[in-house]
Amino acid sequence: MSMTAAVGQEAEKDAISEAIKSGDPQKIAVYFMPSVDLTVESTEGVYSKDQAEMIIRRFFEDHI
Repeated sequence: MSMTAAVGQEAEKDAISEAIKSGDPQKIAVYFMPSVDLTVESTEGVYSKDQAEMIIRRFFEDHI
């Protein structure tokens, strides 16, 4: 792996971590592929990017 790729991955991990800390599902969803294998509490499955964002949004609304 090149150093540039490693730095880019680290920046993405930091951005996702900050989005989770701030409870911002829209910023998290930027990193989703068109379909997402997602498990949040009792919700488990493969969802579209938009559906996954809504599931995460509901989780944050219920827990933050």
